[in-house]
Amino acid sequence: MASVLTPYRPSDGNNPYTEAQLKALWSDLEPSPREPGKYSVPERILLQRTFLTYITEGFTATRACIKIQGLALKDPEKWPYADYAVFMAWKAYDKDFADAYEVAYAMGTDNLEDKGVDLAYSGNSSMLQFLLRMRNPQRYNPRQEVTGPGGGAIEHVHTIRLVAAKPKVLEIEHDAGEAHDE
Repeated sequence: MASVLTPYRPSDGNNPYTEAQLKALWSDLEPSPREPGKYSVPERILLQRTFLTYITEGFTATRACIKIQGLALKDPEKWPYADYAVFMAWKAYDKDFADAYEVAYAMGTDNLEDKGVDLAYSGNSSMLQFLLRMRNPQRYNPRQEVTGPGGGAIEHVHTIRLVAAKPKVLEIEHDAGEAHDE
């Protein structure tokens, strides 16, 4: 075991603690989310508004949570720590938040479409193709639909014929030196 005066350098392999001991020592320093009902009203409003703002900017829910966790790590006095499960629980049990999430999600989709249009107008032909297919799939989707008579289903007939093989007589060769009982 290293002495108290020996500095810890992982490259030297002189760590006096096991990984489990280190986790136990540092567990109090890692932020952990609270149960969804354990946030004060101002904290909940701050978290939900910030989360919805990120969603309106086109972020996924996971990415929005990561951004908020980053804020909580930088300024824990202002920002409570919350994870994805907290926001999804609020979405599941708070109708107002769920409705606001749907509106924010639609706004975020609009923002992403606007960014895509800007890319398309700047010469990105693959983005232009993508947007046209999403906007008018009947016209720009290369998929073709084939129908039967009168627009109905196409009939499929499968015929299976079982053919039995003719039996063969097996001839067994014996060594010339063996005796055969007949």
